[in-house]
Amino acid sequence: YPAGRRRRHACIAFFVVAALIIVLVWVNIGIIYMRVVLTRAFDKTTSSTMAARYASVVASVINTIAIQIMNYLFQYVARFFNTWENHRTDVEHYNNLILKLISFNFCNYNIPLVYNAFFQRHLEGCPRGDGDIEPGKGTCYSALEMNLGIIFLTKWFSGLCMDLLIPYLEKKYKRHKHPELIDEKRDGKHEAELQFDLAPTDGFEDQIQDMSNIAMRFGFITLFITALPCLPLVAWIANKLEVAGDLKKYLYFKRRLWPRVAWSIGSWTLVFQLIAAASVTTNTACIFYTVRWQPLQATGRDEKLRPNERAFAFFACQYFVFALMLGIAVAVPDTPEDVEIQLKRKAFICSKLLDRTPDEESDE
Repeated sequence: YPAGRRRRHACIAFFVVAALIIVLVWVNIGIIYMRVVLTRAFDKTTSSTMAARYASVVASVINTIAIQIMNYLFQYVARFFNTWENHRTDVEHYNNLILKLISFNFCNYNIPLVYNAFFQRHLEGCPRGDGDIEPGKGTCYSALEMNLGIIFLTKWFSGLCMDLLIPYLEKKYKRHKHPELIDEKRDGKHEAELQFDLAPTDGFEDQIQDMSNIAMRFGFITLFITALPCLPLVAWIANKLEVAGDLKKYLYFKRRLWPRVAWSIGSWTLVFQLIAAASVTTNTACIFYTVRWQPLQATGRDEKLRPNERAFAFFACQYFVFALMLGIAVAVPDTPEDVEIQLKRKAFICSKLLDRTPDEESDE
């Protein structure tokens, strides 16, 4: 397959993904405009604070539905263009598909949260202590908390439905279409036949879906941990229930996967590292710009931090955490020492037996 044609297809796919991300931005702009209109409509019958809260709830629900629809449609777009690029190896195919899915999903789920955290205060305004809403005043943390919670729970429940409900309905439909499968235990069928009657399993697709859910869940609990500190506990419960659901799925609804050797989780390691690095910036920005917390008060002065002081504190805190992360990464080895010794031993034996590397001559 010509390399030039593959590069052209990759460029076209890149611009298509970028165009879809721009569409996401415009969809979110439309939802923001709808929230402003709803706030004005509710403001005629209730207080400004309650009107903003009602409008935020409606907008968050609609935004969540739009996220799920866009995510569902992009699954097919990403797989089509990734197949069209015709990568040389399976590893290249998987890595490029992961890159497309994660880049789109990251923007799809986090654009509204970034707007709530950093832009809504300046464009729409947020409720102040007296309940008034004025651009540049107040804090939008309540809107960020609500939006983050709704998106997380909706993503969780939709994943449960995809993992359990759809295989269950497929099994029911198959038994309705083939009534002889109902008495499978009394027919004396072999275990292999019972497994064959279950829904087929695509190991690659299931792996992509499961790791994508874990990556997005990791992003939810790290990127805006200052907004909803209880979210890691909810994510822990979700992981426990997902493990139980996967056990039930592969025992009763879908065929079991063939075990395969995997040297690592591949490009997912880079995905988690990028999310962790981005979470340092987002949470530090939330502390110094969104929460309006005053961690550095000048001596003998009760007024708020000046913009230059706030910017200095933001960058100093951010780079301190980055330096701490780098120090831990350097100090803690990725591979234990005994494993390193065994790996070197294996490499030495392979070089002698397979590569026929000659022994080094002694100087004596």
